[in-house]
Amino acid sequence: MSTIKKILFLSLWALNQNFKAMNTENTLCPLNHNCHCTEINLDCSNLLLDKIIPNMLNKYPSQHGVDVDYSHNTIYLLHNTSFYTYAATRAVNLVNNQIQKIESGAFIKLEKCVSVNLSNNLLKELPESLFNHMKSLNFLYLSRNSLETLPPKIFVN
Repeated sequence: MSTIKKILFLSLWALNQNFKAMNTENTLCPLNHNCHCTEINLDCSNLLLDKIIPNMLNKYPSQHGVDVDYSHNTIYLLHNTSFYTYAATRAVNLVNNQIQKIESGAFIKLEKCVSVNLSNNLLKELPESLFNHMKSLNFLYLSRNSLETLPPKIFVN
């Protein structure tokens, strides 16, 4: 193969790899949402969302931990089912929302999650069993909320 053909072949191969990477990113996120998705990140920040979008991690490979970012939105409530399909989550960023209430089962499927950031919200209290199923939780950020006390058994397990 001549040098020019080799260069042309390598150039086309590189373009194909870039296209595959871009195409993978697009297929990880549902088409009707403006989130930015890569194999290890789900970025739904700054979209004026008022709730967690269900089924966003359905197409993610389960062996990869995914960092989930819903920061700078208008989320005010985390339901028991908010993260039901987010089992592959490694970290959750919910900074700068308007979260006032979190139901006790909101994080029940996040067993592999190591970090939760709930800073700068409107939380006054947390359910007693909120983090009990999060066996891998190492980092919890609660600053800039209106929390006065935490339930005595919030970190059982």
